[in-house]
Amino acid sequence: MKKLGIVLMIAMVLSLIAVPISAADSFTVPGTHTPPVIDGEIDSFYMKINDFYSSDSFKTNADPDKSIKGSAYATYDKNNFYFLLAVETPVNENFADNALDMGVSVCGYLALLSTAPGGGWTDDSRFEAGIALSNDGQQMWKVCSPANIKDSSHEKAVWAKCPFTGFTRRDEASKYNFYEFQIPWSFLDRTGKMTFTEGSKITLNYSATIHKRDEYSAGKAHYMEYGGGVWNGGYEDGAVLTLGAIPILVETTAAAAASGTTAVPAAQTGDTGVVLYAVIAAAALAVFAIGKKQRKQIIG
Repeated sequence: MKKLGIVLMIAMVLSLIAVPISAADSFTVPGTHTPPVIDGEIDSFYMKINDFYSSDSFKTNADPDKSIKGSAYATYDKNNFYFLLAVETPVNENFADNALDMGVSVCGYLALLSTAPGGGWTDDSRFEAGIALSNDGQQMWKVCSPANIKDSSHEKAVWAKCPFTGFTRRDEASKYNFYEFQIPWSFLDRTGKMTFTEGSKITLNYSATIHKRDEYSAGKAHYMEYGGGVWNGGYEDGAVLTLGAIPILVETTAAAAASGTTAVPAAQTGDTGVVLYAVIAAAALAVFAIGKKQRKQIIG
């Protein structure tokens, strides 16, 4: 009976350990040596974070039927965090005169904390911005942090120049909008006290609206939100993003060249499996070349 009690106690402890500390989604994002071109294209360096409504971290306030389709991608390097949203958007509509409040029409938003949920943050360690494409082809932007300013490309902007890089691309054939962000680490942490390297954790929130201005004015807002940092003010409801390793570049060595093996080109990808494959392939070629040389000596 005493042994049974000990077993039950151990089982209870193990079950408590197995319960996650946070209900937030968690992802590890690999880095890249080659930054993506900020053009709204999904470069191979990106890792898909998720598809819309793939977890309970998505809000359904303005999309109860979960009808908005899309996906999110991310990667990073030593200078920047890169993020891309692909969103099915029936009609793209934006006007330059509402650049300071892009939430009233079609746009994509990104909200980041420079810490993981529960890690503490201030306005100097928060980033929130939106980008959009106007009806006449203008690239539009808005910054919402610090909280007491709203900056954009409109003539009322506080900053004459956008402090980050963003680009919105519209594909009319597929009815998709692509929102791509390049966020300097120095802007995400304006205190200058943090570093963002392998193992660092940040909090990710994002949103995309597909309603037009008249729909929004009529109380028919239609948008999706991941986490709660854009529409719901709950920045710590976002996902925990851990910065993963930057893949090792596989280079042709002098030894490989001397053995007569085929050169293996430098590999650069967010998929570590491709890098591992390249390493294995190089090793196999080297073994084959050595075996061939030994056979030649025996025959000779």
